[in-house]
Amino acid sequence: MVCSHHYHCRQSQQTTICSETAQESGGSCPTTSAFFATVIRPVLEYCAPVWHYAITRSQAEQLESTQKRAIHIICPFTRCMSYSNILFVSELTSLESRRDQLSRSFFQDIAHPFSSLYHLLPPPRDTSVLSRLRSATRFPRPVSLTKNIAPLLITP
Repeated sequence: MVCSHHYHCRQSQQTTICSETAQESGGSCPTTSAFFATVIRPVLEYCAPVWHYAITRSQAEQLESTQKRAIHIICPFTRCMSYSNILFVSELTSLESRRDQLSRSFFQDIAHPFSSLYHLLPPPRDTSVLSRLRSATRFPRPVSLTKNIAPLLITP
């Protein structure tokens, strides 16, 4: 996990240099924000459904700071703004919310019977029983002896 995280940070630093080059070439903020969304952010989000719930808070903050730095390079007027305002102005979302959304979307995709990964899921609950349950999830939650697995579970 640590090696993968460091690889993503190194890759994002290299692509941040690309964003500096794009900014120096005279691109406007919306144009270079589109460049960021299509070139840099995919590097930061690569395989996010796999590693999103396993990274530490400091690793997540490091990824967010990489995005913040790239936005500062693309739109220099954002330097004195809070991160939430920077995201609003640049019409982007935080990487954490994007990873969460990507993970949920991935799970919903494999939860369809036609998915090639569907056979890896536990059998779904009977729909006639779901209405009588407190936790009406389509798939039963795995049983664990520790609470460490709780943050790893995605509820559909």
